[in-house]
Order: sequence, then structure tokens, then C-alpha cells
Amino acid sequence: MKTESLSAGEEGTTLVEVLVAFMIILAFLGVTYQGFVVQLRTYFRTIHLADITHIAERQMALLRSARQVVLGTNSGKDGNYTWQLTVSANPHPPSINSNFRTFDIELNIQHQSWKSNQSGKIWRSTLIRTNAND
Repeated sequence: MKTESLSAGEEGTTLVEVLVAFMIILAFLGVTYQGFVVQLRTYFRTIHLADITHIAERQMALLRSARQVVLGTNSGKDGNYTWQLTVSANPHPPSINSNFRTFDIELNIQHQSWKSNQSGKIWRSTLIRTNAND
């Protein structure tokens, strides 16, 4: 059986070299994990934004199709979201045509898993209707 002996320049891997390699691998894994977490948060924010936009568009479509705009606050639940819609008359009608009335619309949406400080005004719009329909 032939054994090879190490020459003076080839002493093998030292503990310091193993630790440095281990630290490099850990740094790479840490950066990869952090990127994954950021991507996952972005994905869930996108899902919530799509849901919120869908709710807001549906509420605006209901207001536009109504024969008469009802002033006040209306609230409801849509899946895991609760919403509150506030419609108020705009005191400054457009100066272009006096046959039109404007309404300020504010929609607040909250997901059941959000903290109370995460809700807020996410949709604000102005609806213009003719006086004939109101």
C-alpha cells in the first residue's frame, strides 16, 4: 500500500480556512433568505392591493349605476375585508355647467389580519352626476 506524504507547502486545510468558507456560505444563505422574505411580502401586498382595487371598483360601479346618489355612510364585508363608504355632497360644484352636482367619495378598507393602524383612506374620488338624476 502506497501512502503519499504531504510536502512542506501542502499541509492540508486549516480550521481557519474551514471557518472562513463556512462564513461565506452563511452570508450567501442569509442574503438569499432575505431576498426570499422581501419577495414573499411583495407578493402578499400585491394580492391585497388587487383585492382592495376590486372592492373599490365594484363600489364605484354601484354608485355610478344608481339612479340616485344616497349621501351618508355605508359599510359591509367582502370576504376577509370590511369596508366603509362615505358619500358627501361637494359644496363646490363645477363652474362649467350648473346642471351637474359633485359628490366626494371616500372608501376605507380593512383586512381582518391587519392591525388597526393599517387601515386608512385608500380610495378617494369625485363623482359627477346631473341634477336630473338626483
